[in-house]
Amino acid sequence: PPCRFESILDDVNIADSVKMFSDDLQQLSSQLNFKTIDLSISLEHVSHRDGIHLTPEGVNKITKTLIRTLKSSK
Repeated sequence: PPCRFESILDDVNIADSVKMFSDDLQQLSSQLNFKTIDLSISLEHVSHRDGIHLTPEGVNKITKTLIRTLKSSK
């Protein structure tokens, strides 16, 4: 059964939850230039490919966290 990401986001460190996206995001980050909508679409693509169901709110939470993480790691 697919993971339920929303409950993870509510009570676990989000950084742990997004590690599975890191490889894809490293490839995407330079092309996307931290555009939130592009990153959200990419996240949805990755999550569907990996069989993870994300609500729009979940995608938004992850996107904001990832943008902060990507910017701080530059």
